[in-house]
Amino acid sequence: MIWLLLLHIIALLMWGAGILYIPVMLAGASRADDEFESSSGSHDSAARFVFSYIATPAALVAIVSGAIAFLFNQTSEFWFIAKLTLVSSVALIHVLLWVLIRRAERKQYKHLRLMSALASVVLMLLMTTVIWLALAKPQLSEMMPWT
Repeated sequence: MIWLLLLHIIALLMWGAGILYIPVMLAGASRADDEFESSSGSHDSAARFVFSYIATPAALVAIVSGAIAFLFNQTSEFWFIAKLTLVSSVALIHVLLWVLIRRAERKQYKHLRLMSALASVVLMLLMTTVIWLALAKPQLSEMMPWT
């Protein structure tokens, strides 16, 4: 079981690093007038490479290993449901990064820096909250003392 949690944490770190790095690359691409980091390989950009070969596989491993860990523990407490909701939001932003990558590759730079910065801030807030929920495991009564 510990190896599964270790795999989950490593995959989460790789996923988080990948999706936090992509907006930085996109913001940099929107400043350049030249071709967006094109290469002669099978991928069109460095951002697409990080998305396709690092962040997405890490996300899949993190989600699958987390689901298997859930099957072993069968936790249904408030903190866990809140964490899953936030992770779903991170996954949605992960998909939206693909749209930004495609816009950058098509040289549609209008508002790309703003959207990249917004994605970075939202991702950092979501991931920090997910880590806090996973480590603190707050109870619902602790979150709402008036109940």
